[in-house]
Amino acid sequence: MMKNFWKTALVGAIAVAATDAAAATLLTTDTIVENTTIYSDATYIGAPDDYYGGIGGQIVTFDFGDDRIVNGSGSDLNVYEVDFGSPEFGSISVFASLDGISYFDITTSVGTVVDVDGDEIHSNSSFARSYDLDGVLEAARYIRIDGSGTGGSGFQVGFDLDAIGAVNYVLGDSVPPVPLPASFPLLLGAFGILALYRRRS
Repeated sequence: MMKNFWKTALVGAIAVAATDAAAATLLTTDTIVENTTIYSDATYIGAPDDYYGGIGGQIVTFDFGDDRIVNGSGSDLNVYEVDFGSPEFGSISVFASLDGISYFDITTSVGTVVDVDGDEIHSNSSFARSYDLDGVLEAARYIRIDGSGTGGSGFQVGFDLDAIGAVNYVLGDSVPPVPLPASFPLLLGAFGILALYRRRS
């Protein structure tokens, strides 16, 4: 019961903050927690720059750390492919997670890329798409790009991942603390009385 309360309260607090968050600039991350391709993490982190690697049937999972991608107005994150050749977004699945354990598929929410500051080097919108958390999660810390099939990665093998970035987000220093339930002080008092009773017994 208490575990569910804390989880609900945390997500709710982040969602409330998101109503006041206006993301004018693409939020990227320099942290990858899973990369099964042959390429270094540096290939995929940061803003889109046409530095890429074909992921084939492999996985790249990004970690936004203390920041949160949030379910805001419209799509919530962009995924960028190197902007030459042919778009291959049908060759990936996109998953989102808040805790890094349970991942939820948001692939079918794919839409037109959201135009934001910070992705100017990637000049061709045909090679970018947006994805939405709506109906799946109110907030996410992790985004996983999963290449179709089980084949290896390599030069222009499968989806040529360049970068990802959040469109709707709350920065770590803006995430509000989780509020305590009104009954929490009473609960602590009860535990205190019980402990005192046990010591006297």
